[in-house]
Formats: sequence, structure tokens, C-alpha cells
Amino acid sequence: MNEETKILAAAGRGIIVSGKFNPRTQQVDPDLDGDAAMALYLLKLEGCKVGETTFVHPGSKADNLVREYPGQLILDVGGIGGIDVRDNGSVVIDHHDKDSTAPCTAWTLADQLGLAFIDGRYEVIPGLEQALEFVHNADTNQLPQGAFGKSARTIIGLSRYFEPEQVVAFFAEGNNLETVLSDYQLEELGLTEVSQKQKEVVDTAFAAIDAAQKVWIFSCKEDLKGVVVDRRVIGGSFAAYERGYNFFASFTDSSFAVNFLAPYSEVAETQKRLGEGKVVRGSMILCNEASTKHSFASFVEAIKGRAPAPAGAVNHG
Repeated sequence: MNEETKILAAAGRGIIVSGKFNPRTQQVDPDLDGDAAMALYLLKLEGCKVGETTFVHPGSKADNLVREYPGQLILDVGGIGGIDVRDNGSVVIDHHDKDSTAPCTAWTLADQLGLAFIDGRYEVIPGLEQALEFVHNADTNQLPQGAFGKSARTIIGLSRYFEPEQVVAFFAEGNNLETVLSDYQLEELGLTEVSQKQKEVVDTAFAAIDAAQKVWIFSCKEDLKGVVVDRRVIGGSFAAYERGYNFFASFTDSSFAVNFLAPYSEVAETQKRLGEGKVVRGSMILCNEASTKHSFASFVEAIKGRAPAPAGAVNHG
């Protein structure tokens, strides 16, 4: 039995995907992200009768999932990079190993199913190449500079309201990340109200960044600067990057996240100073598996480090 057959067989027995963990309720909400949704779409394209979908904590480890859900397909969760076929029939496909350079789960799956090739040659479905590149870049925060500010009228801000086949069709029609939808197109797609809500998200995020506490990391050679907020801000990291910051950190009473523009060497050191959370893909520090022990003040101090500010820097923290 080849790898493709094993993947399809496991999918038929059941799908395990990451849900969205709510640190306040300590529950996992059944919420598919764009990467997992596209992966499920690709399985259905192959004629696979997908089994029951189970949502698990995003921090779940592959070995535990394989034991708990033997013989099933574990997508976009597990903490590995690439594909891992187990003896009990389980298959794990993920890209969340901290050192992973693997493409997103959907892209990896498309390549394995023969729908696509990693070197860019796509032979089956028009628009799939661009759709997979978009899903990968959106999932790993690798979007064009200025993209978030325009997102109320582009696929970048509206894609969560598209089904995966609509994303593929969008690119098949010759559109790209910069394509701005007209009022007529938004109305035809039923996205007029959604577009207005996304504009509010963008405006709110930029306002939050501009009003946020500015922080420099003093203990590294990379002279990183960022912003820290004491609440969740939808799109906060994208807004921060567009304002020229290297990182965006958000804190609540029960969790925190520090998102870096790139996998800087300081990411691991910052995690050590925080003493909590885990590094994801070398560029994020997430603490959402248990309530944080930090106060907002200690969180900020841990990020900054204890060395003096760089010459010329103004510490607003």
C-alpha cells in the first residue's frame, strides 16, 4: 500500500484537526482554519469518503493523538513537519514543528495526492497553485506589505467567508492577492456586509497598534521593536507589521501570544525569559494550553529583558 492509499484509508476512518482553544472556557471550539479546510476539500476532490471529523486542542502532540485515535488521519496538528505514516494506520500531516520548513498542510497533502508538485507545476485544477500558495502564506503570516490595510476588499480579508472551492475559483479567474473587489462584485458574492465588518477590523487594529505600549527587546543584537496590548486584537500582528514593528504581543488574564515578523534568533530567548508557552514555527510564542502565571507588567518585562535600552531608543513601557 503506497503512501497516498494509506492517507485516503486513514481519512475514511476519521479526521483529527485542530480546533480553536478558548483559554477562558478551557474548551476547544470546532473551528476549521483555512489550511485544514483546504486539506479536507482536496480529499473530497480525490473521491475520498471522509470519516467523522474530531476537533482537538491545537497543542496536542502526534504520539498522543495516534494512541487516542488509531488509524485516523491527523491534519494540521501534532507538532511535526511533513508526513508521518504510523504502523497502526494513522497518518500525521502537519507543519508546526518549531524547526519545520514544510509547506502548509494542504500544500503537502496536494503534493502527496498527485494534485500538485512542490516545484510549482500544477496539472489538474486551474487556480490550485495560487490557492495553495495563498493558504500557506496566510497561515504563516507571509503576506505582501500593505496587504492588511486593503483587506476589506481583497481575498486576504474575505477568504474566511469563502469555501475552499471558491478560493480556487477566485484564482482560476485570473485574480490575485492585490485584486480589489468592486461594490458590484462584493454584492454578487454576498460580501458587502462582510467587507464593511472587515474594514472595521482593519481600522480598529490600526488604532489599537497606534495607541499600544511600545516595547524594545534590549537583550539581543537584532534591535527588535514591537507593541504589546492587554487584550486580543483581531489582525493585530498584521497591523503591527504594516506599521514597521518586528513583533506584536497580546496578553489576557489567561493567555498570551507573541508574534514575530520572522523567525529571529531572539524568539527562543524570549520564550526562555517568559518561562511559559511554546515556540511555533520559530516565529511565534503561544501560551494557551494552561493559564499564564504572568501579570501584564511581568509579561512586558520578560519580553523586554533587563539590559538598558539601545542608544537613542525611547522606552514607553
